[in-house]
Amino acid sequence: MLIGDACCFLGERGKDPLAQKDLMLNFGVATATPPTVPLENKKGGRPLTMKETLDKVGGFKNSIINQERLRLVFGFSDLVEATNNKQTGVVLGLQNTPSDAEPEALFEAGIRIMAIAYYGQNQYGSGFANAEIGLTEDGRNLIRRYAEAGMIIDVSHAGHQTMIDAISFIEENRIDCQIMASHGGCVSVSHHLRNISDEAMKGIIRLEGVVGITTITFNLDERDNSINPFIRHLSHALKICGENNVCIGTDSVYVKRTLKEAEEGIKKLRPWLDPLDIQGIRYPENIYEGPDLMQKIYKDLRDEAGFTDPYIGFVQGHFTNDQIKKIIGQNMFDFFNRALPA
Repeated sequence: MLIGDACCFLGERGKDPLAQKDLMLNFGVATATPPTVPLENKKGGRPLTMKETLDKVGGFKNSIINQERLRLVFGFSDLVEATNNKQTGVVLGLQNTPSDAEPEALFEAGIRIMAIAYYGQNQYGSGFANAEIGLTEDGRNLIRRYAEAGMIIDVSHAGHQTMIDAISFIEENRIDCQIMASHGGCVSVSHHLRNISDEAMKGIIRLEGVVGITTITFNLDERDNSINPFIRHLSHALKICGENNVCIGTDSVYVKRTLKEAEEGIKKLRPWLDPLDIQGIRYPENIYEGPDLMQKIYKDLRDEAGFTDPYIGFVQGHFTNDQIKKIIGQNMFDFFNRALPA
């Protein structure tokens, strides 16, 4: 069985990737640079420049190359070889577009997945903080250039209108590119700004993309930190997208931390990641973390005890074994077979 994560951190956020000895992951999409540079003595951050981005990508790649357990993935053959050699294949992505983006240079540097915007407005559109701001003319040109460079376009973190506009632009103009939403929840289940509407999910699927469901607590429910909200979002995504187009994008860390370390980590990140204080970030930030977190998800999804949930009742056997295998890794593997260079 293949285990894959559409959004993972092999080290703590902002630190170098680290393959812990009990890491259990065949492949994952890792963010090769921070989405923004923190502003001195202020909340929030600014997008990185191309130079800053390429410098950080170079350091990130070197950290991976120096670990035998990890393998950089530039094409699908790399992913297959990593899986066959029992390594963890790392697909490099960015969750924000540099202010002076050069798609060809980013692709040459090894980046394969690019997001349009992370939090606030930029020249291309907006992140989730502005749901009503749409894709700009620069944004449309950017999508064309990403497609020409061979990039996979990730609409995660984009504001609602920017996301819808990007999907519509690709579809209506028959842009030859691959699209995904690497991590998010479902707006129909919980109306969080970072979550994805049914309309957007249907558009992604029409373009033969995949939708990754996150395990971030505050994306999934306003209060509930249990597994139940995750089950509701995953169930809804399967209903809208079908069982061949849903994967897991945890947005979590594959390192062991004490409870105190995890709580301190989110306190430090909160002012930088959410300067407007609109996300509802809280501790615990994630249902799962640690080097074996995907195995925990797998076990919970197939747990014979089932789940008792006030919204969907007792759901023993809610997911078939075949569905679970697809969600846990096969669907993303098949997507990369279509989306990555040979």
